[in-house]
Amino acid sequence: MSFRFEHHWIVAILVISLTGRVWWLMGKPYRDREAGLTAGYRRLIRGLLIWGNIPWLIMGAGMLFGGVPSIDHFMDLKSSNPFVLCWLASVGFVWAGGTYWIFARRGAEQLVRHPGLIPFPMVGPFMVKFMWLILCACGALAVVTMLFQATTPLMIQP
Repeated sequence: MSFRFEHHWIVAILVISLTGRVWWLMGKPYRDREAGLTAGYRRLIRGLLIWGNIPWLIMGAGMLFGGVPSIDHFMDLKSSNPFVLCWLASVGFVWAGGTYWIFARRGAEQLVRHPGLIPFPMVGPFMVKFMWLILCACGALAVVTMLFQATTPLMIQP
């Protein structure tokens, strides 16, 4: 008898929710010292919970209602399943939105102003931006790898 857990999207939502809780707890000493930071912590955590869960909610909808039988199908980026395509688009949208927020909306500065959210010491906004670009590059490499390993043809053959 083998057991295969097919609802990784639930685990991802729980992990992001737990991360929000940890962020809130890690920020407590700083909020206690400076009450003006409380609204910023709330806004940042709310952003994490909303934007961080969009791809996982789409994945869950695809697995529950969209005929996507397993998480493996989301790794086949050449799939024609609309939920798989929507999931991939949502990941790209979150990356693009995060990049815009970090660079154009002073998100890096907001993260630095709210200590405890990043698990390692940051020198300043430059390091936040640099780390974000590294994470996006790793994600892009993963997407390219999945595209080359996909089993479904990219275009319909005549």
